Amino acid sequence: MSTCRFGRWRAIRSFRAPSSCELGSDLAGGVESIETLVVSQGAPRLTSLGYPIAAPFPYAEHRLYELLNEREPDAAYSRYNALIRRKSR
Repeated sequence: MSTCRFGRWRAIRSFRAPSSCELGSDLAGGVESIETLVVSQGAPRLTSLGYPIAAPFPYAEHRLYELLNEREPDAAYSRYNALIRRKSR
């Protein structure tokens, strides 16, 4: 097992992060990205499964949609739904 505090996140394949350690430090550092918002949205469930989330973003669902809408307005709705479905697997 990795010495990284977030090493157990490797089992989660619902996001693409360069490394689970970077994702953990992004969350703790307040970096708002698609990956950190998806993890923040799933924080209650992840925590109950034994994956503590350092500092989830409040209102992650709304912020995720807004971020997707800024980047790709025509595809925001379908991308949001695809990310949520993928997270639920």
